[in-house]
Parts: sequence; C-alpha cells; structure tokens
Amino acid sequence: MLKIVFPAALLLSLCVYALPQDRIIALPTSPRRIQIAAEKTIPVLRDGQSQLEIVLPAGANRVLQFAAAELQEYFRRSCQVELPVVNAPNDSKVSIILGDNQWSRQAGLDCTVLPRDGYYLKSVGRRIYIAGVDDDKGNPAEAFGWSVLFERGTLNGVYEFLERFLGIRFYFPGEIGTVVPKHQQLNLPQMDIYDRPDFPRRRYGAAPINHQAWFPEQEYHHRLSGRMNLNLRTESFYVPCCHSMERLKIVERFADKYPDILAMDEHGKRHTQPGSVYYGNLCYTSPSLRDELFRDAVSHLSGEPAQNRGLRGWDPSAIQPGFFNIMPKDHFRTCYCPRCREFYQKHPESELVWDLVANIAGRLRQAGVPGYVTAMGYGHYPNPPQTVSLPDNVLIMISVRGPWAENIPAARAEGDQRIKIWT
Repeated sequence: MLKIVFPAALLLSLCVYALPQDRIIALPTSPRRIQIAAEKTIPVLRDGQSQLEIVLPAGANRVLQFAAAELQEYFRRSCQVELPVVNAPNDSKVSIILGDNQWSRQAGLDCTVLPRDGYYLKSVGRRIYIAGVDDDKGNPAEAFGWSVLFERGTLNGVYEFLERFLGIRFYFPGEIGTVVPKHQQLNLPQMDIYDRPDFPRRRYGAAPINHQAWFPEQEYHHRLSGRMNLNLRTESFYVPCCHSMERLKIVERFADKYPDILAMDEHGKRHTQPGSVYYGNLCYTSPSLRDELFRDAVSHLSGEPAQNRGLRGWDPSAIQPGFFNIMPKDHFRTCYCPRCREFYQKHPESELVWDLVANIAGRLRQAGVPGYVTAMGYGHYPNPPQTVSLPDNVLIMISVRGPWAENIPAARAEGDQRIKIWT
C-alpha cells in the first residue's frame, strides 16, 4: 500500500484552494447525495422501442462526444436500440443531457463546486442530466498510459448511470470481463445523485499474463487497459514520486561540468562507471547539484519546456504539472566525500535525503514558486526526519510492503507503524 501524507495546509474545505493543484489532492469532504425514487416513472424502453435521445450541445468536446458514444454502445448491446444524438432536447422524448451546459445549469447543477472527478445524475421530469467537469484537451478514445490523465466527470457519471440503472459491470478488460444484461422493458426512477470519490488517488493496473482463458491474446492490449481506467473511474491526475534523480538525467547533463555531484566511495573515488548499478549515485551535499536541481524545479513549476534545461521532456513518472519529485535512484550508495562525512557527524545518514528535499522546497517557497515537492519515505530513509524540518510545500508518500505483507503479521505491523508515525 502507498499512502500520501498531506501537510495541514492541504486539509482544505471544498472549493477553497491556495493553489490550482490543491483541488486535485484535497480529500473530498462534501457529503454524497443519492436520492432515488422507489417508483420507476420515466419510460425508456417498451417492447423494444426506445423513448430516449442523447443531447450533446453543439461544439461539445471529445470527452462529451465519447460519453455519448458509450451510451449509444451500451444501450445498443443491452437494449438493442440505436439512440439518436441531438443538439437540443425534444420535450416529447426522454432526454439524457450530457455535460455542463445551459440546460444543466437551469436545472440547478453547478459544476464549479464539484471536487475532482465528481459528477451529477439528476432527473427533472423527462430530462436526465449527467454532468461533471470535462477537460477540453482530453481524448478518451486515445486514453492509455499517461494519456488517461484528464478530467472527465461527465464520463464518470455515464458509467455510474450504466452500472446503476442498466446493471452493466466492468470487472476486467475485454468481453469476458464486461457484463451487459439484456432489456426488453426499461423504466427509470426519478433521481438526484451527487457523487464523488473518497480518495483522489485511485489506480488500476493489469500486467501481461498467460491465462488466455481470461485475457485472450488479441484482447490484451494497452488500449484495453486504458479503457478499463475509464470504466472504473480511476484518477484523472498523477502525483509523481519515482526516482527523479535518475529520471532527470542529472549525471548525463552535469557530471562532466561538476564532477563533485557524483557520490564518492570509501576509497575516495567517484562512481563514474556507467556499467555499475551504483553509477548515478549522487553527492547530496554538492552545492552544484542543489543549484541545478533547484533550477530544474523552478523551470518546471514555472511552466517552461524541458528543453530549456537540456532535457527532451519532463519524465511523467517524476514530473507532473504543479509537482516536482526529489527521490534518489535505487541501488543507493552512501557518499563518503568530506562534506557528507561532516554531515554524518551531526545527523543520521538518512537525514541527508530529507536535508536535500528541505533545501530545494525551502528555496522554492522563499522564491515564491508555486507548486509542491514530492518525496518518498523509502529505502534507508523510511521514517520522518528527526533533525531536519520539512516545509509545508512538501508532500510525502510512504512506502510499505502492501498486499504482500497482509499475511505476515510482523511485516504488516511494521508498515502500519510507519504510517502511524508519519501521520
């Protein structure tokens, strides 16, 4: 299990945010509203004949277009009907009106107050509104890998509608994992639903496996996995926290200019052998390293392209809009240079990583640069620092063993205790 620990400044009430990314990471606090009438009074399908239409305002973005296509697809499979898509509601029809628009606002739906990934499902007479915040740049049809990270509140609401009222289930990718009940008759109740995630971070992953009875080879594809992220309403953003000191190509960019950024072994030699697993270990007391890392952080958090810093791009595992990760590479090796030895005389060795994090985050705070530094309690530095104070623009991820420790009492207790001392 991985857990993000937020500083007290982030425990914010709904819609009061100091930074744009605060809306992303704040835990939703507004109560759900799920009111569904007992009687089903909205006629949808009678003897195979549909009363429905989908209303998609002119100029609708790709998220809304995809949401309409999903409604059409699953009504086709479940009810054997073709739903028309129109630009305005017809009072003689039952209209499913998608997105934040003039009609949804007239019905009292305010999408500006929704937490990240929240949505409304509300009926008024023969109109059913499904609305959330949708990113104009998002493209669900091409959503896989990093491209699933965009707001799609209306699409989340569509999948909720399909599950709740048509009985559709998305268990895992492919036809076998998708359950689509058949309907010849279908009426819907009046509804007033406001729903949102319990947690901002919600992920799904499926690795290639050999169980072809469940994942036929032709079905296992990264696009199917991406589609599953949409079906399951997973997170629409990513807080990066993954070995940035390697992903930022620090050695490749700066080692020739600043040899002292490389960690020194016990014999006074720098780790300069590219074939060694220890290559890329850095000296965290190096002023040159800290200055260049600070410049990287300022550049990214100010919205500059990575090319300004000699990179082809900002690695999404470590760098995301509003977030800059500071985390050593795996195969960590202690640096024994004179500066680091002096530090170890005054602090535990694990504090050196936190000292680096605090230095960069503090300089960003002092310079007025918006955004957050992310770091992980991991490896030989899993616990909170004892001699270093972390600024409030730092977000900490705690690394524990997760499901592999559930049946090992000592390991689980160790992880639980680590979370407890951080929180």
